[in-house]
Amino acid sequence: MEAGAYNIVEKTTVYPPYPTRLSIIEFLRLAWREEPPPAREITVTGLDTLLASISHDEQAQVARFIRDTLQDVANLMANRRQTVQFVLRGRIDHGQFFEVRQPDGQYVSLSAIFGTRLRQEANDWLVAPPWI
Repeated sequence: MEAGAYNIVEKTTVYPPYPTRLSIIEFLRLAWREEPPPAREITVTGLDTLLASISHDEQAQVARFIRDTLQDVANLMANRRQTVQFVLRGRIDHGQFFEVRQPDGQYVSLSAIFGTRLRQEANDWLVAPPWI
């Protein structure tokens, strides 16, 4: 994993989770309160599941909220060299925009959250800096 960045990975044995795990809701709650995560390296689960569970019409609004929340804590994350590993249930699709194909066939956009700063490190691993 790249230190001091958001690492987005498919759920595999190649990228073992960090000992400190948070759900996406717990992570966003801390970020919204501008509180640091409980460890410098954390694994966050449920990002793609959260986006897939809401209606297509509301996905853009929720993605924007997540993006804004992450931007609000960018300095905190950068100063701590916070490493966040987002583990996805789905598979990363490498089309024009980075999307995650869910087990049910639905796609959710990662570019809507991480923007153009998202880059591919491997077939199942993407990285974005804290300032997205």
